[in-house]
Amino acid sequence: MNDLDPDACEEAAAAIGAIAAPGDVTDPAAVARIVGAAAQAGGRLDVLVNNAGITRDAPLHRMSDEDWRSVHEVVLFGAFYVCRAALPLLRGPRQIPPARHRKVVNVSSSVALHGAPGTANYTAAKAGLIGLTKSLAREWARHRINVNAVAPGLIEGTRLTAQKPAALIERVRSQIPLGRAGTPEDVAAAVALPLLRRRRLRDRPGPRAERRPRRAGLRRSRRELLLHAAQNLPAATRLAR
Repeated sequence: MNDLDPDACEEAAAAIGAIAAPGDVTDPAAVARIVGAAAQAGGRLDVLVNNAGITRDAPLHRMSDEDWRSVHEVVLFGAFYVCRAALPLLRGPRQIPPARHRKVVNVSSSVALHGAPGTANYTAAKAGLIGLTKSLAREWARHRINVNAVAPGLIEGTRLTAQKPAALIERVRSQIPLGRAGTPEDVAAAVALPLLRRRRLRDRPGPRAERRPRRAGLRRSRRELLLHAAQNLPAATRLAR
């Protein structure tokens, strides 16, 4: 688990029994150390979630170069650096194909789909993350790596939204058909959803009789484990966003 704040990273990792690897995802050298910590802990990587993000809101004519650059560096460059560094662990040894598909989930935002005033930098970076997701989904399919994105709307209870004016939060909430903002638990469930899918993809077509039978007991066990992980993700979600 990664966070820029070492104390927050340690706290969140301890809450879910993970390895803490604090560092700056905008620094390729730091990313290499973060991924290296994952390699030392487990030797491979089954799931990668890119959730780092910051905001520097301002009307475009008042937005500085640094405001634009810093958001892109965290949201888009950070995901690029992490994905690039993590590929060898996700792919595994070339001579030993993985038994199941590895998973990458990139956390984008609903503003990447419809825009929002005063967030041109954040909107553009999150839209770029969707483009990165689509390209990697095609590029990494041959390595048996699934790449997906989720695009949450307004999420309360995070450091990111805590910086927003209360009037803005209320105005956005009033436009949500459900009548409430999302929660970190909602995001955790959305992130966990692509991890729960167990459809097998064969490298080449074959008769149905040749396919390996599914083991219902194992499937239920994995589902229960992933749901348990999703329930424990909010701490990480709150810290990373």
